[in-house]
Amino acid sequence: MVPTYAVIWQEPGFPPYAGKLVVGRRRLSFEGSATGARQSLHRLLYDEIARVRMGRAPEERLEGRSAVVLERRQGGPLRIATVNGIGETSELADKIAERVPGGLTE
Repeated sequence: MVPTYAVIWQEPGFPPYAGKLVVGRRRLSFEGSATGARQSLHRLLYDEIARVRMGRAPEERLEGRSAVVLERRQGGPLRIATVNGIGETSELADKIAERVPGGLTE
């Protein structure tokens, strides 16, 4: 079974999006929308991720929620928070880190 999560995500310079995240074998697939924006489908290959970590600083939180921060090889960081809380956010970080060389960092 492919893990799927209800999430909020944000890239630098864009509003937060809400929707679902599918943790596939080779990539992450985001599908959702933002207030005043059209539906979005975004895919991110694991090879494009340089580092996975839990955001610790207040500015790394997403709508008040703890977030997984994906440092991309190109472009700014992508932040992801699960709708169901910190336990699920930690699980998501682990699932992504299993697929990214170097795993989860602090």
